[in-house]
Amino acid sequence: MRDRQAISALLFDFGYCLDTKDWQGYSDNFSDDGVLSIPASNVNFKKDELVGSVSGSLGRYAQTMHFSTNHRITITGDTAHSRSYMLAIHIFDLTAPDRHADVGGWYDCDYVRTADGWKFQNVFLDAKWSAGDPKL
Repeated sequence: MRDRQAISALLFDFGYCLDTKDWQGYSDNFSDDGVLSIPASNVNFKKDELVGSVSGSLGRYAQTMHFSTNHRITITGDTAHSRSYMLAIHIFDLTAPDRHADVGGWYDCDYVRTADGWKFQNVFLDAKWSAGDPKL
């Protein structure tokens, strides 16, 4: 049960770091060989590329809100896999909050247990729909 809670907490921190623009904290959630893949955006970043790439991509928004729900987690020893639903809202300007770009789908994630706890080894964002401003 503790491992499941730790993995869910990692998924929540994933979104929290993005929404607070804590790019280093976001990167720190990945193992040394971790990879973020977003095929809909032609993204495939290694851990050492995350700070620069994610800050460049999401830093242009005034506010983002990333939601992660329905965590289905399977643990096998020191590795794990999860699928969770995701909803991401990207607000361009806080004075015009009706202008936003949204995306929904799920995260398929692989994890590895490290000396520092569970870390993402692979995060695969499978975007299934988008709405709002298309300039995501």
